[in-house]
Parts: sequence; C-alpha cells; structure tokens
Amino acid sequence: MKKSSFFLTRVASASNKLSPSLKKQDTFNRTYEDGKCHVTTINACTDEHAVLKLTPMKGFVSVKTPKIFPLPKEAIEGLKNALIESKKPAKVVQHEADQLTEKLNQRRFPASPKEVQAARREIVAQLKSDEMSDFNLGPEHFSQKVLNAQEKYLYRQVSKKLKKTRYNWMPLEFKDKEDAAIFTLSRIAPYYAEVRKVLNEFERINFKPKTVLDYGSGCGSAFWASRGAWGDEFDEYCLVDVDNNISHFAMDVMRGENNPEEVGLVSKNVYFRRTLVPSPQKKYDLVILHRTLIEIASHEQRLELISTLWNRTNRFLVIIESELEDSFEAVIQARNFILTNGVKMNSSLLKEILIREGIFNDDVEAIIKNKMMSYSEKFLLLREKLPNPEKLPTFIETGHVFAPCPHDGGCPLVDMAPGRKSCKFVAKWQEFRADGKTKSKNKDGTGSSMFSYCIMEKGLRPQKSTPGRLLDKSKASGCVTCKVCTEFDGIQRFPVSKRAGPLYQLAKSAVPGQLFPLEGEIVASEGDYHILVTQPDCSPSSLQPLVQLQLHCEGSDRNPSEPLVFEFTPKERTSIMAMRLYPNLPAGYMWKSAVKVILGGGIVYVGAELYCGSESFYRTILPVTRKYFDGEQSHEIAVKMAKYGLLPRMGDNVKEYETLKTNVFGKDFVNPIGLAAGFDKDGEAVENLRKSGLGFVEIGSVTPRPQLGNPKPRVFRLVEDEGVINRYGFNSKGCGPVSAKIKQIYEPNNPIFLGINLGKNKTTVDAASDYEIGVGSFAPWCDYLVVNVSSPNTPGLRSLQGKKELGKLLKTVKSAVDREESEFGRRPTVLLKIAPDLNFRDKRDISKVIEKEESGGLSGKPLRELSTKVVGEMYQLTDGKIPIIGCGGISSGQDAYEKIRAGASLVQLYTAMVFQGFPVIGKVKRELDECLRKDGFGNVQEAVGVDFPGIKNNK
Repeated sequence: MKKSSFFLTRVASASNKLSPSLKKQDTFNRTYEDGKCHVTTINACTDEHAVLKLTPMKGFVSVKTPKIFPLPKEAIEGLKNALIESKKPAKVVQHEADQLTEKLNQRRFPASPKEVQAARREIVAQLKSDEMSDFNLGPEHFSQKVLNAQEKYLYRQVSKKLKKTRYNWMPLEFKDKEDAAIFTLSRIAPYYAEVRKVLNEFERINFKPKTVLDYGSGCGSAFWASRGAWGDEFDEYCLVDVDNNISHFAMDVMRGENNPEEVGLVSKNVYFRRTLVPSPQKKYDLVILHRTLIEIASHEQRLELISTLWNRTNRFLVIIESELEDSFEAVIQARNFILTNGVKMNSSLLKEILIREGIFNDDVEAIIKNKMMSYSEKFLLLREKLPNPEKLPTFIETGHVFAPCPHDGGCPLVDMAPGRKSCKFVAKWQEFRADGKTKSKNKDGTGSSMFSYCIMEKGLRPQKSTPGRLLDKSKASGCVTCKVCTEFDGIQRFPVSKRAGPLYQLAKSAVPGQLFPLEGEIVASEGDYHILVTQPDCSPSSLQPLVQLQLHCEGSDRNPSEPLVFEFTPKERTSIMAMRLYPNLPAGYMWKSAVKVILGGGIVYVGAELYCGSESFYRTILPVTRKYFDGEQSHEIAVKMAKYGLLPRMGDNVKEYETLKTNVFGKDFVNPIGLAAGFDKDGEAVENLRKSGLGFVEIGSVTPRPQLGNPKPRVFRLVEDEGVINRYGFNSKGCGPVSAKIKQIYEPNNPIFLGINLGKNKTTVDAASDYEIGVGSFAPWCDYLVVNVSSPNTPGLRSLQGKKELGKLLKTVKSAVDREESEFGRRPTVLLKIAPDLNFRDKRDISKVIEKEESGGLSGKPLRELSTKVVGEMYQLTDGKIPIIGCGGISSGQDAYEKIRAGASLVQLYTAMVFQGFPVIGKVKRELDECLRKDGFGNVQEAVGVDFPGIKNNK
C-alpha cells in the first residue's frame, strides 16, 4: 500500500505573533521564487497565526461574472403588458411594491420554540426590573387574585412585545392577481439577479441541464435566469407553486411582448403545476429552491422538503435564501442534512448486505460499532471494502457541496461566536419601476441585494484539490488582503504584496464571491503540534495514530524543535484535520456529548413539534398512543397537555383568516370553529384552549352535584370509521368546584367566547331545578349557556325534548337568567342541545318552543351526515331566524362548510382531535377558508344556509 509522509513539528506558542523560530526558517520565501511564496496568515475563527505557502492553482478555470444582471428585455415587456391589466394606477402599484420590498428585506424565519422561550424570559426579566418592581416580591405578599392579575398583565405585555419582533411570522399569500402583480414588480429583478449569479457557477464545468424543477417558482424569476444562462435548450422546465394567483401572473409575464392569452409563452416545454409530479421516479437534472424555505413554518417540514427534492434530483440542487443569519442557518441546515444522511447508513440493512457479499468479519463489525468514528469515516472505510459501493444503504443518496464551500465539513462561520456572520454574496440588478423613478443610492438605476446559497451535487467529492472561495478583499498600496474559505484550514486572512509577483496579480484580479486562483498550504503553525503534508493525496481516517503520536512525543527526551517523520496510509486525513481543529478533547467527551445532545434534542424536538402543531408529527404519534392507552386514558392525557400549554402556538392553528370572522348572537367571533363539550369537562384547560386557535370553547357537561358517571370502560374508538362511542354518563366534579375555577380565569372582553354545557344529575327528579342551579352558578362568568337534553346516558333526560316538557324547562331557565342579569348586569346567551335522531314532529315542536322562548340557538350531536341533515331541517323550520351550532363528525374544512351551507352559523369539533390531534383546528380553518374563497364568499355569514335559497338567514 502506498504511504505518505507527515512531518510533526513542535512549535513554541505565542499569543498573537509568530514565534521567532518560525520567522527564521530559511525555507520561507517572502518573494516569488520557484513558483511559490510564503505569507503570514491568521485563522479568522481561532486567531491562530501560521505560515501559508501560496502557489498558482493548477487547472484553475476562470469564469467571468458580469457586474450587473439586468432583467431580459422579454421579461420587462411581459411585465409591462401584465401590469396594464391592473385595476390600480401605476404609482399606487409601485408604492405598494416599495412597501413590500421593505418588509421582505427584513423578513425573518419563524422562530424555534427555544428562541421564543428565550425571548419571553428576557422580556419578563425586563418588565420585572424596569416597570413592575413589585413583581420581584415573593408570592406570599399577595393574594391569589392579585397574582392571577399580575400573570395576565405579564402575558399581555409579553405578547405585545413579541409582535414587534421577528416572531410574528406569517407565510406569504396572494389574495388576487393584484397582490401577485405587486410582488412581481417588487421582486422579479433582484430575484433574477440572485439566481443568475448562482447559475453562473456552472460555467466552469460547462453544465447544461435538460430538465429543470423550479420549486416555489413565485414570479418566475428563476425561469428567466435559467433561460438567460442556457437559452431555450430545455426538454422540460417545471414550475411548481401552490398559489394559483402568482403562477397565473408569472404566465402573463412569460408571454413577453405579446400578452394576449391566446399567444404562447416565450419558451416551449414550460409547465406549471401546483404540486410535484406524483411519481417519485421523475427526476430533474437541476432543482432550484429559491426563497422558499422561509415560507415553511417548522424546521422538520423544511428538512422533509429538502429530502423530497433531493430524491427528485439527478445531479444538482440549488438552495438560495436571504443573507440574514436565520436564512443562512436554514441553508446550512439543509446542506448538513444532505451531507450527514448521505453517509449515514441503516445498520440492519448494512449488516445484511455485508454478510451477503461475504465481507462481514470482526474488523468490519468493529468499524460499524465504533462510536468514536463519524458517519463519513465509516462510510468511506466500508465503501472501499464493497465491490459495488452503491449498495451501501444510506438514508438518502450521497452528495457533496459544489458551491460555494470548497469542503464538506462544518461551516467555520457557524462556530464563530459572538457576532456570528452569514456567508453572503451580492448581486446587482437594473431597476424596473412602474412610476419611472429611481430609488438607487447612486442614482444610476441599479440596485443590489445580498443572499446566501448552496449548490449540492449528487455523489462523492472528486479527489482533486478544490479552489478556495474568496469571501472578502481589501486593497492598499502595493498589497491586497484576502479572506478565503479554504478546503482544509477554515477561513484564512492573509496579505499578498507586490513582492509575490504574478501571485499578487492573480490575487488582485480575484473577485469576492468567486473561486480564488491561488492554492494555499499551511507549512508552519503556532499550535503545539502541526502536521506538514508532503504529498497531497494522503487521506487519514483514524484519530488513533495521531493520539499515540502525541503521547509518544510528550514522553520522549528528544529535542522538541527537531522534526519527526511518521508514515501514514492513504486512508488517514479527515480525523487528523479534526484533531488540528479540536486538539484538546477529553476522553469520553464524544459519547457523553452525544447522550446530552440526543436527550436534549429529543425533548426540544417533541416540544417544537407540539408548539408548531406539526400535522405529520401528530399523525405519527397518535397511533402509538392509541396502541398503549385506552380511550379514556388518552382523553385524560390530552386534557393534561392542554392544561399545561402543550398546544400548537404557531402555524395554521393560530393563524386567523378574514373570511372566517363572523357575528352571531350580536358578538364578533374571530372564526366559527369551536370546541364541543365533552373534552374539558371540568374547565381544567380553558385558558390554554382559548389560545389554541379556536373561535369559542365549550366546557362540560357540568352537573349541580358531583357524580362519577357510568362504570368503566365507557369510551370506545372506532378507528376505521374515525369515530368514538362514549358513555361517560355526565361524570362531573359539580357546579361548585368548576364555577370557582371559572370565576378566577373568566375575562368578559376575551374575543374567544366561553360556553358552559349544563346537565342534570341522574338521581334528580325535577330536572328544571338542576338547570336552574347551573344557571345560577355560571351565568355571570360565561358568554353562553347550553341546556343539554340530548345525552342518552342520563335516565329521563331525552324525554325533556317533548314540546310540553321543553317549554316548561326553558321558561325556568329563562327566569333564572333574568334573575342573574338583574343582580350581576350580564346576560349570557342560552342555547339548546338536541339529539340528531329526532322525528320530524319533535323537530318542528322544538323549533316552535325555542322561537317562542327566544333561546339563543342549538347544536347537534357528533354524527356527520345525520347532524348536517338535522341542521338543514332546523334551519328551514326556524326560517333562518335562530342561529344554529352544527356539531358532529367535523374533521375537515369541507365538513364544516357543508354544515354552514346547511344553515349552521357556528360549528364545533371534538372527535377529530382523537385521530388528528390539536393541529386539526388549523387544518379545518385553512380548508374552510379555501372552500369559501373557491365559491366566491367573502365571509362565513354569506354562506350560511345557501343550500336553501328561499330562506333569508339572520345576517
């Protein structure tokens, strides 16, 4: 086996200067001689000084990059023609585009749960010290009522401050073509320049893709950039964007000078889609992901998208985001995800393959089980042992960084703290404005934007040396200082003077952001030990030889300034470089840190998924809980989660839509989606449930006296039908404990309304008296009361649905409400809950009773089709005059929409959370908004009862 020589030199350390022994080395040339020169360099991350040997990079391909990337003429003409159709004046459109530009330039990624918690702690500490010194006193100085008031005030102040920071993230939405026009006018020129500059990297390898996937295509800027780079030589260019408005406007722009719709696009083989082609076998030579990661709410969903797009990539995946630190961090996370999972192997499958190939032995097993080795080290060692390396079962296809990084290691900038900066690049572009003015600082009509990017290529990195990337350059008289990201030595900062002759000319002509034409090799360093590479093809892979070498040197009596020569096999490189960067790791550090990271990461991951309301996470975890916990245990766990705030606080759940705002009972609801009674029976989680994105919350049923309900088991899941049979039998702690709790937390002005579902005890003969007690206990502390006469688990309860009995009951309830109003000055709305399986006569009688007694509305029981039918029948019987709450089988926006069309002013869900978790709230709201928009309704009230056009609803 071929071997390579390494020199290990012990050098006296100096704080900020090179040691005299290094300066006096005769082999160091400050001037250009024999094709090389030596310069002093400083590691930008560690401040370590060293001597760098500079030589011209062999085989370096110089690529000319234009200083400015103007938008193509066809794109400009197409944009002009598309803007002509705008209903707004050109100046107004441009003004709104300028405002959007300012907003997008400062737009930040959604914060992780860890960042939100840190921000809350900081704000709470500030409020306590600056504004409310009495908060520093212990709780023993205040009554419980004062403490509750303090916490509420603190919560409101924290919420206000957080809204002013980047944590108030919302995804981009285009309500109509006007919004799309404003966005395109604002972004098409700078986005074109960014993508065009990145695609310029492919010129050095003469790459021309035949198929391109533009995911999150937006206004089509990446299409114009690709066309500018390669013309119309595409077999297929696929643009994917979920928003039809922006896609249609991008089509209009692509018509170029001829804008009429019957005229084709400027390029053939261009296709628009809302989603990816279903077949995973469909792959593309180039996949572009430009400014799209920021539109995804959670870190996990972003990585899931990266995995999907990487599987659709034949060769290159381009990722571009803004220059801000959080955007750069998202790019780095995507980069590291591909690098790590491309060498991380499935252990069980790996063992099967190795046994089948007949190469599994003790040495191979030792490699697999070695916890000190990285995934990449194991991958490379096992790859050499397999006759067909492609058989290694990695989680995703192996890849490496094509640009801008000259290496596949960790980014040095990420480890720089404090004051970490992003790796950013600049693209200049020519302004195009609808008002004919300029906002250019230089008044020359040009603008510039900064961005960060990464190009990932399938396969392992080629063995040849990779040129460094020039990050920054400053010129002085006769000298140029370069800051270069290198292949093995991190970020180095060094001067090149005129004494370097042709090397100085090469460094002077280098452009920041492009490849550096000089090759640098560190030949001396101020570290205690430094390895001098004598042959460029060596590749160390194990730390053990170096560790033994250090121990030997430290224990010897030899002269420490005398060089030592050691022989290493050509497999040893990565780990020696790691030892150079981290020379003082204690024994056991790696596995202890791994345990901490895994445990901490698991907790953070679960917390983040719960906080963000990830639908995929709940779909994964809920079947597991159903396997190990019965229905009632799962119910109790869900209530505890809600009680302690383990609910989605980001994404669709907390997002509100203008179309969903409605007015019922004379009250403004933020949305018509409520939680049905039965989930939180005793009001344990009311405060957090009102923050989960619901429009209203109903607790109960609450009975006057405590009762245990029916014997267990009393909850049964119908998994295939996604249904639940419950026969709790009104288990309740009673009005006393529940009302005491509600009194402490009730806020009359809270926009999320609170309802109390009232029931009767099993042993009560006079049912009306039980409901009268319930009214007296809760009327001042809620927004509405529900008289529940529909439960089949309470003897004699459903007999109250008869006309005579119901009339008597509602009169008693109404009288009790009147008394409470005269005493407390508040009157809750009264609703009636009925069963869905009544005959038509009963329904007609009930409609007459509630219309006569003026109770506020009614709600159905969880049976989707039957309850929807009942909603429609009751809507007709009441002539649309009585608001109806539809409840039963709602698990999607379409289900809610059907009930609203049938006559429901509000809807409730409960059972769906058993099978879909809390994110179903956001899902129903999102899908309901889509249904309303699709059918042309501006708000919920316009859609109420439209299935019965002959009835005018009570809007």
